[in-house]
Amino acid sequence: LFDRMKSSVKNAKSVMLALGALGMLLLLLVVDINPKDTGYTQIINNKIRREDIIEGWDLYRKRLDEMKNQCKLLPSHIPQYSLKSVYSQFIYAKPHNLVYCPINKVATSTWFDNILVLAGFKNTTDMEHKRKMVRMKLWKFSKSKSKYKKQLQKSLKFFIVRHPFDRLLSCYRDKMLYEEYKGKFPTIQQETALKYPDPIQPSPITNGITVFKNDQANQNNSQALWIHPTFTQFLYFVRDDMKQLWQSNGDYKINPHWAPYWVICAPCQVKFDVLAHLETIDQDNSFVMHETGIQHLLNLTHLHDAKYDNFSSTALAKQHYFSQVPRSLLREIERLYHPDMALFGYSAKPYLDMALQDL
Repeated sequence: LFDRMKSSVKNAKSVMLALGALGMLLLLLVVDINPKDTGYTQIINNKIRREDIIEGWDLYRKRLDEMKNQCKLLPSHIPQYSLKSVYSQFIYAKPHNLVYCPINKVATSTWFDNILVLAGFKNTTDMEHKRKMVRMKLWKFSKSKSKYKKQLQKSLKFFIVRHPFDRLLSCYRDKMLYEEYKGKFPTIQQETALKYPDPIQPSPITNGITVFKNDQANQNNSQALWIHPTFTQFLYFVRDDMKQLWQSNGDYKINPHWAPYWVICAPCQVKFDVLAHLETIDQDNSFVMHETGIQHLLNLTHLHDAKYDNFSSTALAKQHYFSQVPRSLLREIERLYHPDMALFGYSAKPYLDMALQDL
């Protein structure tokens, strides 16, 4: 009888070991593991094929490897913000182990919307107010060095880029054409329009009357119209602003709407997991959502750039604006943003081809 009991216990142990091995096998079928140099793991939605996830990680690993190779080629005197300053801009979605480095004019409206939804907001239509809430209150990155290291290690870290020239045009169509009596942009609009020459359009853009509409005396004047710079004038302003950044070695705080990516997110210093591109944003957003298990909480809606001109087609707007920019000016912009062009695989040639031949 004793021998039978021993045999039964032995058989039970064998069954338990077999079940344990089967459980581990099933777990491996639904778990995706990040590259070895990170501590991030996540059970993925079983509706997504593991082959797709592996293919996705291969794509993002390739992007990051190419970026790291370009990092080694950057000049040693490239301006940089301190890592403390960079980390202060990160958004940390703690319940979901997600760290996001926001870059103005590159899908920030979409992801601020997403983060607010994750935080429990049902209605995110008042984006200006709620963006401030994201920046000031929701899931700010820890100021403690030991804590933010832990946050980085256990989280999926991502940022999004787009062609730098497209970003500058998006900024122009929004911030330089928008009419609102607050912030720095009304002053920038008017000072830029009056300071920089434009060989194509020598006078500022107005609808008839050239005045300072943001002047308090004109706010209730129905005939007072706003001064807008041309795209060329705006690029002259950006050129001079970028020159200050380069000359300051990173001490100069350039406007975040046209600050370069390498300054904002420090991708050569921070070990990101996903480098997303606006040109493939639906695919990249889907990957980030499934990898962090938030795909059932969000949708893939992409909020489009704000624009205050008459172009409904981005391609037509691009052709129109860049065809009026002197090629020599665009080459200066290319040189000043060269690290971003090199790190993320963008070329200036299509835009230079559209640009105005210098006289």
